[in-house]
Amino acid sequence: MTEEAITIQLTAHEHELGSLRHRMKHVESQVEAINKLTASVENLALSVQEMLRAQKEHAARIMRLECRPAEDARSIRRELLKAIVSTTVGALLGVLLTHLL
Repeated sequence: MTEEAITIQLTAHEHELGSLRHRMKHVESQVEAINKLTASVENLALSVQEMLRAQKEHAARIMRLECRPAEDARSIRRELLKAIVSTTVGALLGVLLTHLL
């Protein structure tokens, strides 16, 4: 090879290396952006998991709160029934005892 051919070839290689360096910088910036995006997606996934846990907890609390009036009503009915039965039995015993004595 002649010196001129070598010079031309070296120039072509230098140009190709410059182009490759430029493309590599672009790829590196893309990789950095992808890494940031990945970290953001991971944080988002953790946030969604925490929100789901909190939502389940709130749903359970709401369910307990919704059931409470029904439980209270049952308890009141039971106490009223006890009071009515006690009063009736007491009245009957009172009548029986007054007639027997």
